[in-house]
Amino acid sequence: MTESDNAKQLRAAVMKLMRSLYPFKQNHLFKMPLLMAVSYFLFYELFQLLIAVSFGVFSGNPETHDFSEDYPNFFMGLFYAVMIFYYLWLPNLFTNTLVRLYENGAFEKSEVNLQSLIGISRNKWWIRVPIIGTILLLICWFVYMPLDRFNFWFEVNLIPFLAVTVLYGVAWYAGFALLVTLVLAIRFMNLVFKDNHIRVNPLHPDECGGFRPLSTFSIRLINIALFWAVILVVSVIRSYQLGVIGGDYALFTSPVLYLMLVPTLFYLPLHSTHLAMLKYRNQLMADTAEQYLKEHNTLLSELSASDKEMEARLKRLENLQKVQEHNRKYPVWPFTYRIRIAVLANAVIPTVTTIIGFILDYLN
Repeated sequence: MTESDNAKQLRAAVMKLMRSLYPFKQNHLFKMPLLMAVSYFLFYELFQLLIAVSFGVFSGNPETHDFSEDYPNFFMGLFYAVMIFYYLWLPNLFTNTLVRLYENGAFEKSEVNLQSLIGISRNKWWIRVPIIGTILLLICWFVYMPLDRFNFWFEVNLIPFLAVTVLYGVAWYAGFALLVTLVLAIRFMNLVFKDNHIRVNPLHPDECGGFRPLSTFSIRLINIALFWAVILVVSVIRSYQLGVIGGDYALFTSPVLYLMLVPTLFYLPLHSTHLAMLKYRNQLMADTAEQYLKEHNTLLSELSASDKEMEARLKRLENLQKVQEHNRKYPVWPFTYRIRIAVLANAVIPTVTTIIGFILDYLN
C-alpha cells in the first residue's frame, strides 16, 4: 500500500527530527543498521580469535588465557552489536510507528503537531552526553582496570590495546547514545499523544482501535533486553556447571533488575496513549450519558403524551443504553491480552531460570 502525501510529509518531518539527535548525518548509516551491527560483531569476534591464537590458546599451552572456554565473550559481542543495531535503527522504528498510526486514522486532524518534539530536539546536549560518558568510562577503564588480569591484551604491542579501545569505545558510545535516544523516543511518543487529539476505531482489525503499532514499538524495545536475558540464562547455566552459582550475587540481582526493566520498557511509551484512549472513551460515555439524561427528562415532563410517543421515547432510551454498553467496550490500551501474557513471560523467564539454578545448587 502506497503512502499518502500527508503520510510522506510526516515521515520526512519525523525522520529529520530523530536524526537531529545524532552527531553524524550520513543517511547510509541509518539505512544499514543491520550491516553495521554485523560488521562490528565480526570485527569483535575476529579480534578475540586473533588474540587467542597469538597467545597459544589453541596450542594446548595451559599457561595462557583460555578463550575457548570464555564463551560469554561471544554473547557480549552479540549484545554490543545489538546495541549498535538499535541505536541506528531507532529513528526508523519511531518514524514507522507514527506513520502507521497516521495511516490507521489514529489522529483526528490531517496534520500531526510535532512542535513540542522539535523544541526538545534542539538541545545539543543530547549529542554531547553520550560522547562525554564514553570518554569518562574509557578513562575509568584505563585507570582502574586490573592489569594483572588483562595483561594478555597488551603484551605484544599497542595494536591490541588500540583495537580493544576502539571496539569497546564504539560499543559503550552506542550504549550511552542508545539510552539517551531511547529516553527521548519514549518522551516524544508520549508528547505526541498529549499534543494531538486521537480517534479510536473499536472495529479496527488490529483489535486495538488502530493503535497496535504502539505495542509493536514497545515490543521492539523489549527485544533489546531480551539479549541481556540470554546472557543471564547462559551465565546461570555456566555458574551451575562450575558449582559457583551460590556465591554469585550478580546472578541473583540481575534477574530482579530484568524483571523490572521489561515492564518498564513496555509500558512507558504507552502511558500517554492509554490516557488519551481512556479520555476518548470517557468522553463518548459522557456524551451518551448526557443525551440519555436529556431524553429521560423529556420523557418525565411529557407523561401525558400518547402511547405511541411514549413508546418511541422509551425505545430511544433503550438504544442509548445499548450505545453506552458498546462505548464501555472501546479499547483503552494499544495491545491485547495475548501481548500482555507474552511480555510477562519474557520478564519472568530469566528469574525462573535463576531460581531453579539456586534450588538445584542447594539440593546438590
